[in-house]
Order: sequence, then structure tokens, then C-alpha cells
Amino acid sequence: MKKIIAPVIIVLFILGQIAGAVLLAILLPVSIILRILICAVMLAIAGALVAVLIERIKEIFEEDEDDYSKY
Repeated sequence: MKKIIAPVIIVLFILGQIAGAVLLAILLPVSIILRILICAVMLAIAGALVAVLIERIKEIFEEDEDDYSKY
């Protein structure tokens, strides 16, 4: 369970930065098309980040301690 804490904290930190970038993109005085494009890219990155986190958590739970003895 301790192995999960670091990835979750890192992902939450990065998601906070992405949320700030989306908020900044919404508030920028640029065209609406550019705002939508920036937000879509940031949300896609956030989605990929969450998907990778879920995959990493699955790997941690399925990790076999005997894997190290194979090498």
C-alpha cells in the first residue's frame, strides 16, 4: 500500500497544474477556438495521466516478489 502513495501524489500535483493551465486558457483573451483547442489538449493529457496511474496501481497490486529472483 505504501508503494501507491508516491504515484498518486505526483499525479494529483500534475493534475493541479493541468487544471491551472486550463483555467488560464479559459481566461486568456484569445479566440474561442484556441481556448477550446488548448482545453481539449490539456484534458486529453489529464485523461492519459489518470489511465497510466490506474495501470500502475494494478501493476503494484499484481506485483510478484519472486520476479526479482528470475534475473
